[in-house]
Amino acid sequence: PVSEDENNALGFVEYKNAWYRKHFTLPEEDKGKRITLLFDGIATHATVYLNGCLMKHNFCGYTSFEVDISDVAEYGKDNVLAVYVVTNDLHEGWWYEGAGIYRHVRLYAKDKLHIAHNGIFGKPILKEGTKNSWNVHVETMIENSNYVCRTAAVRATILDGETVIAQNTSKPQKVDYASKLAIN
Repeated sequence: PVSEDENNALGFVEYKNAWYRKHFTLPEEDKGKRITLLFDGIATHATVYLNGCLMKHNFCGYTSFEVDISDVAEYGKDNVLAVYVVTNDLHEGWWYEGAGIYRHVRLYAKDKLHIAHNGIFGKPILKEGTKNSWNVHVETMIENSNYVCRTAAVRATILDGETVIAQNTSKPQKVDYASKLAIN
């Protein structure tokens, strides 16, 4: 509730620290994959635990962050995700910024060799002397969570609805274990 006893710059709302808990089960077929949680936003400071293990601290309520839970997750069993949010003494803004988990949380099960989170970048460049003709440079960040080197190639396709406008496939490249590689 709004109260004039609270800070006016923060909307006259009392901020309280909070715990969030979520129980979930992962299917057995996800064993061997990279399992991550993507938090789109938690205001303000958050600590993430899975099955009682500390996984991550996040210190900004305005940025998304990813948590790799692969090594702690149980398959075919109950998992407990717990998030502790500190809101009452740490404010980033001078306005009412809210508190707690205020955006989506997504769980991803990825192959060990995969496109990294936010790993696709396209840069359109207008061809010189034209009004409607473009070159598009596409860079894809490949992440290898395996303990062995792997080979990857990327096919970039630009569509206009159902119609393929442009397509290109990179040459296969080695991706070292536990590393990332930008492929153009």
